[in-house]
Amino acid sequence: MDSHEASVPPPSTEVQQTLGQKLVRTAALLFGVGLFAYTLRDLQITDLGRLLAEIGPACVLVAVPQAVGILFHTAAWKELLAALKSRAPYFALVGLYVEAEAVRMALPAGPAISESFSAWQLKSRFEVAWTRSLASMAAKKAWVLCSHAACFVLLLLVGHEAFARLAANTPGGFALGWVAAGTAACLLLAGTLTIVLLASRRAGRVVTSILSRAPWKKLRAWAEEQQSRPEAVAAASIPAKSHAAAGLLMLGQWLTEIAETWLILHLVGIPVTFTEAFVVELGGSLVRSLAFVVPGGLGVQDASYVSLLSGLGVASPESGAVAAFVLLKRAKDIFYVALGLGLFALGNRTRSRVFRDQKKPISAPTLVENQL
Repeated sequence: MDSHEASVPPPSTEVQQTLGQKLVRTAALLFGVGLFAYTLRDLQITDLGRLLAEIGPACVLVAVPQAVGILFHTAAWKELLAALKSRAPYFALVGLYVEAEAVRMALPAGPAISESFSAWQLKSRFEVAWTRSLASMAAKKAWVLCSHAACFVLLLLVGHEAFARLAANTPGGFALGWVAAGTAACLLLAGTLTIVLLASRRAGRVVTSILSRAPWKKLRAWAEEQQSRPEAVAAASIPAKSHAAAGLLMLGQWLTEIAETWLILHLVGIPVTFTEAFVVELGGSLVRSLAFVVPGGLGVQDASYVSLLSGLGVASPESGAVAAFVLLKRAKDIFYVALGLGLFALGNRTRSRVFRDQKKPISAPTLVENQL
């Protein structure tokens, strides 16, 4: 057997891996659907219908905070791309982000697929070089992590009373503060380390040297890989002011998500403070991130919302208001998924038509007219 043949995996191995992935994704989807149904097991349709009728047209307000958050996120992305000497029209980039979010929400392991989709579309639509496309995605992801960590730190500073109530009503609640602090530290470390490795070649060498003494081989290999990737060279050209602007804009997006939770809870008749909404949204987002295999955190995130609201003592799990909150959250997600997939289908049709027009042969009269 020559070297080429040795490098090709057996067909049966590929089939088993593909089948295994499909089984995991199917199981995750079924688990999410089942947990979602269990979360709403006490739902009274008549009570829910009456509550939604009372809210009326104000339901459309549910989509507003995420729209503002999309504008913040896209502005941060555009700032990083501009620092990399890459141009992308703002509202076209908004459309791409909405499409990527639809992929993230609709597919199993959506976050990973969404990142690849975004990088590919940056290159194909806006002719952004691969290295710069990947560099912008890596820097943007790092600031998502750092801004998430900043939200947890802010919550620890202002949310003592809410945390105390949640801890008192939750089994093992004494550890909640430590869990929040540990989560913030891990997010901040991951985000900061990525930014350092991307932003400075010298700092990257220092960090890699420090990590080379770590007892974990995977950690050492990860740091060396991050520093040697081509996009790390491109990202080193991003100035500090662009990083700072991106970080502030990402923090603004997180605040819009908290505002969304506060708004929906008030619409359904659960009057919470902004700090309580802070706890509910950050807890739900953390659970969704951990359950990334489940599309959109279906079921898992919804159950966490119900548990957090119950633990805070602001609503009973059996109340129609809690069910309305969960359903309005999911209705908003469905709206943006449909919007993103619709934008992708429309844009894909337009791009295909342009491509076909470019491939058509030019007739002699048309050629003469163009030359004249």
